[in-house]
Amino acid sequence: MDGHANNPLWTIRARPGGRSASNREANSAQALRPRGDRAGAPSRSTEGGPISRIVTIPPSLPGFRVTRRVTRRAPRQNVRMEREAIIRNTDTYDNWHFAEATVVGRTIWISAQRGVDERDQIPRDPMIQARIAFRHLERILHDSGGTLDDIVSLTSYHTDMAHLDAFRAIKDEFIRAPYPSWTFVGVSALASPEMVVEISAIAVIGSGRRPTERLLGAIRR
Repeated sequence: MDGHANNPLWTIRARPGGRSASNREANSAQALRPRGDRAGAPSRSTEGGPISRIVTIPPSLPGFRVTRRVTRRAPRQNVRMEREAIIRNTDTYDNWHFAEATVVGRTIWISAQRGVDERDQIPRDPMIQARIAFRHLERILHDSGGTLDDIVSLTSYHTDMAHLDAFRAIKDEFIRAPYPSWTFVGVSALASPEMVVEISAIAVIGSGRRPTERLLGAIRR
């Protein structure tokens, strides 16, 4: 009995008295169960907290019933898990059947943004296109509940890789350290012959509040 009592996984309780063993077992089982609980059923839990399940073990000592409490973590209830489409242009959504962004929980997937200005014109300068595309990206993130600092993955598509160095300078106007993952892809063409760059991203809302950096055996020069 002492061995069980010193084990944090086990609880042994019994009500004293001169009753029969079966009565003592019933009383001890009643003492073990919180009000409203029953053996094998989950006990109540606060939102996002652990859910406990009481497992009843056959009695090993006369008049005693041993129980073990098994705890599992309940899913957080305050995280939005339904899918939400963020639509800025209903014509694009209705005719081309895609949303500017999709939000599930705290994650935002952003469709490729293009360098089309407010007058629906495409500038000839590749760097102006890139700057406009980043502004569209920033606006979509804001509409979705995030910021540029929340970006965890960035992908850019270029019809001419010779523009890449100039594009990096534009990117650094909008994306600051610690930098997210970045993939740049050379393509033969985009949606319009005048387009030379598009930018898509994945963001996690709130992840940019306390970002950190970790060097994996690298030497910073």
